[in-house]
Amino acid sequence: MAAKTAKHHKITIRQPASLKRKVEQAAARRGMTVTSFINSTLEGAAEDVLKRVRRRELTERDQSTLLDMLANPKGPNSLLLRAARRYRDRYGD
Repeated sequence: MAAKTAKHHKITIRQPASLKRKVEQAAARRGMTVTSFINSTLEGAAEDVLKRVRRRELTERDQSTLLDMLANPKGPNSLLLRAARRYRDRYGD
């Protein structure tokens, strides 16, 4: 089976010389190339941002669902009613 080759795209950035030196030093201390260090760092930062966005979206959706349930209560279902009867039978009112 032939090995898959990953498609790579180029991103060009401008940075101050002091930042470039820091990135080079940090990459060297990790035993990485500058490119692999930048890719690793960017991927981690991107994942953090996306997780926060997903968490916020979920929270907003859940909040909307909760408010709808409070505004339009449906009442207990058959399983809850049966459990309440069993409780009353065992422990009284």
